[in-house]
Amino acid sequence: MSNYEEFKKAGYTLTGWKSVGYTDEKIYLPGEKYVMGELPLYFKAIYEANDDTPYVVNHIREDVDGSFTSKECETETEKLTGTTDTKVKPEVKAYKGYTSPEKRDVTISGDGSTVLNYHYYRNKHNIKFELD
Repeated sequence: MSNYEEFKKAGYTLTGWKSVGYTDEKIYLPGEKYVMGELPLYFKAIYEANDDTPYVVNHIREDVDGSFTSKECETETEKLTGTTDTKVKPEVKAYKGYTSPEKRDVTISGDGSTVLNYHYYRNKHNIKFELD
């Protein structure tokens, strides 16, 4: 198996090849040589999920105009890592004057493109003034 580089899979490590089709199925390591016999033989790639795949959590606080897109919005970004194709439930933050969202599940993509946005709404209060 000399061209195993062609079998890379984002977020995974190629750990070997499994011979398929015979009762004496064997696992070969990447780069290990195999001598062909008379019968056709098939190989299946064996992958292990990486446990250091990056993902991002953005904590976005509502602006005074009620938007989450203006340049004045305060955003805190966390760069985290986890295991490819597993669900994680990142923690939310507590900001004074804002309501924290519920925690949500997100699945970590092997290509590192996973982004979870938590939106924090400003607390609103009604004040009534009365004259004596």
